Amino acid sequence: MANQIDLTKVEARLKENITDYGKIFSLKLANGFGIKADPMFTVLPIKDKLLLTKSTTKPILQEGRTGAPNFTTGVIELTTRWGQLQPFKADLKIEEQELYAWGKNYLGSKKPTDPTDIYSFNAMAWYMEQIYNQAGKDMHGVIFDGVKGGAGANNTKIADGLKLLFTQGIATTGPGAVGDIPADNVIAAAAVIDQTNVLTEINKLAMRIIELCEESDEEAILNLDPMVYAHMINALNSQLSNSSQYVVRTGSEICLALLPNTRIVKRKWLKSTPGKMFWTPLGNFFWLAPEENTTDLPSIQVEKADRAIKIFIDGEMGVNYGDGRVLFMNSK
Repeated sequence: MANQIDLTKVEARLKENITDYGKIFSLKLANGFGIKADPMFTVLPIKDKLLLTKSTTKPILQEGRTGAPNFTTGVIELTTRWGQLQPFKADLKIEEQELYAWGKNYLGSKKPTDPTDIYSFNAMAWYMEQIYNQAGKDMHGVIFDGVKGGAGANNTKIADGLKLLFTQGIATTGPGAVGDIPADNVIAAAAVIDQTNVLTEINKLAMRIIELCEESDEEAILNLDPMVYAHMINALNSQLSNSSQYVVRTGSEICLALLPNTRIVKRKWLKSTPGKMFWTPLGNFFWLAPEENTTDLPSIQVEKADRAIKIFIDGEMGVNYGDGRVLFMNSK
């Protein structure tokens, strides 16, 4: 293969299949780049904003044959939070040398190599798949660490993530305060969580959930930062018997002993907050994606300029929780 790339051919091949690339990207975005397979998140296709509503009721039955009515009011209570899509984009400029390197990498995975194959549909699909994969990594980075309009020019500026949403949900005063996560739902964490105390820390949270949450027996997930999860596994493996275990292995899963319907899951996107753990029933977290009939569908455009290919990607996404009253966490 000559040490050059025919950019016109690359542009032509990409444009031939741009509709397919756009559909593929739209589908990947709609399922949250794999989030749809995560039971903790409910994927919601919306146009712009949507009320994330959860209903609760209070007791209504009372002593009968009293001779007089005794009305109960406020039986049904709705908690609402606004879920909103946030726009994102990618402005990519791929230089000739970079395309050449891509071509070598692609051809290195094919046997036998064919110098003309770098312009084929398979090659273009391979190029675009690399872009899709990075977009997915960037969006997963927003889940916890995102701050809409934050400092720098990086992926975490796209939308507010769970870390900020939790902070605002706990706060009752100050900028952005929402106050829908009760203070009692947050347990004081040990200064350092390691193998010696991780099971105790997990049990502290489980006890608080049992004490305060009526939905504690529902299917739920306890999310741990990867290092805390590793400490938990090591602590489990070092125990001589099951009699002192606060968490138990059930087949391939690990569950809370006190709340057997709660699975314990390791979250890569919690790495930025060492020691963090939080619990919620299924159906309380949402991944927001554009509806198929909206005008602001994800799009991909390609153009050639000078000795480079420009790729423009536009889309929308968001993440949020519904009811702060069923969110329990430690203070990390």
